[in-house]
Amino acid sequence: MTTPPIDPSGAETAGSDTFARFRYQAKLTLLFWLGTLSERGPLSVYAEHIEDILLEYGDHWRLAQVKSRAPTAGPWTADELCADGEGVDSLCRAYAIAKDAPCTFELFLEGPVSKSAATSTFIKDCTKAPTGIRTKITAHLARVLGGEVGATLDTFLSRLRILPNQPSQRDIDGKCIRTLARLAPSIPAGDLDSLYERLLLAAEAAQEARPAGLAPQANVHLFIEAALHDVLGAGPTSNDKEPNPKQLTKAQLQDLLPHPPGPRALLLLDRLLDSERPLTALEEKLAAAGAPDSVVLDARQLRAMAEVRRLEVLAGPSAGADQLADLSHRVLIHARAVALQCKHSKEPATDIWTRLVTEHGLETLDAFSLFFGDRQSILGLLCCLSDECRFAWTAA
Repeated sequence: MTTPPIDPSGAETAGSDTFARFRYQAKLTLLFWLGTLSERGPLSVYAEHIEDILLEYGDHWRLAQVKSRAPTAGPWTADELCADGEGVDSLCRAYAIAKDAPCTFELFLEGPVSKSAATSTFIKDCTKAPTGIRTKITAHLARVLGGEVGATLDTFLSRLRILPNQPSQRDIDGKCIRTLARLAPSIPAGDLDSLYERLLLAAEAAQEARPAGLAPQANVHLFIEAALHDVLGAGPTSNDKEPNPKQLTKAQLQDLLPHPPGPRALLLLDRLLDSERPLTALEEKLAAAGAPDSVVLDARQLRAMAEVRRLEVLAGPSAGADQLADLSHRVLIHARAVALQCKHSKEPATDIWTRLVTEHGLETLDAFSLFFGDRQSILGLLCCLSDECRFAWTAA
């Protein structure tokens, strides 16, 4: 059979996508590394070790797969997550080796998950996975365990966590820099960018490092066994091991930061790095501009509602994407004008929000009825745009 010619442009695109995903993973690793500064955060972070990210705590470990996707791909479904190569199968492989260790097995997802009953049930509590999902995971476990699964399925599901809405590829640089800015508020902007690059290089170096003593031809099974022996064999707090080049510690981070962060910055860090319900860029911006929790909650709900409609428009006829871009541009112009009216306010985010909710204006911008001329839906679109770092809830 003749091998078809390779399309160089396709290969280049695939390579670029792989690099982008790998770099996204490094940036997410960096965020967790910043979390070592908090008492509630991990003791250390391992990059590309056993799983994409390994988080060490005092009495347990979190093994995490990272999955990213383009916004146009739509929400994740339970069926997708359990398909070959989509994350859960890799966690089954790690479980087969690490089942006796104090670990949880977690899937970090860029973007939202489907609101379907099957997916919602699975994400909320993996032990309540529907029959079809259980069948798929049983097949993955049978492959790595080499036999009957039995009660092992329920044990694995009780230790499986699905964590959607991780920072997006388009915003993760901003989130890292905003977090650093709060941890080191006196650093000039140019120096802050340089610090971020140094930290990211350290995270990428840890990703690419190879643990000492591991044979080059080691397969995945042997690699996981060796890695587990390295990080778990002597216990999380052991000081007598050789330094692991894949480990990122609080001490390493402190050496790179200009000075220790203050108590207020550490409190905010806990909220920023909550992997179960991470703050989005929208919520960060509202909070930074002084919005109360009630406004942040309302904005989050309107954003979620508008995002569903926005994806519907983008999935429809091509003209819809152009109309949406036009509406988005007009909404941003309107919101920036309102922000300028509130530039002397002591609570700019609250005042901007109040005007946009109550005053006539937003609904007149929807000339194509993409959001049916509903003011709150269009405000939700503005919240989506803020989540993309296009509106800051202050007068720029």
